[in-house]
Amino acid sequence: MEPRYRDAIHNASAELSHALLEDIPALLAQGLRLDALVRDLLRAVGLALLSALYQGLCAHLVQQAIDRGLSVQSRPRVRFNTLFGEVEMASPSLRSAQSGESARPMKDVLGGEGERARSQDTNPWQTQVMARGVSRSSGIFLWIWSYIFGIQRLSV
Repeated sequence: MEPRYRDAIHNASAELSHALLEDIPALLAQGLRLDALVRDLLRAVGLALLSALYQGLCAHLVQQAIDRGLSVQSRPRVRFNTLFGEVEMASPSLRSAQSGESARPMKDVLGGEGERARSQDTNPWQTQVMARGVSRSSGIFLWIWSYIFGIQRLSV
């Protein structure tokens, strides 16, 4: 794992523990259920992080398309069911009037496609199934997760 990720995790953990320790009676009341509270906090952090990553990646891809001369035609909202919960964001459609080229970064590159993206219950690693059966969300998530934690991909 990269040192900057370790530092970020350390800082986030310290900030969350400081916030939680401001209400010691509530923590003591949790008893052995404290792990459930931490799980819920981590799920909320994971959802916020994943949402920010998708938005950042989409903005980057849209800027690349704009740099190629395309312009945003529409910004429909799409929803993704992920390991951490539902993420909703814009999925811009871009087009060049001159060349006729079009792009849908969320669909073309990240694999996101509107309401048809649904959670797959049979495999927790595949967080969504696209209309074409491609799960790019889980691939991106696992790539980031394995990169952060230095997990090697197993060969099958």
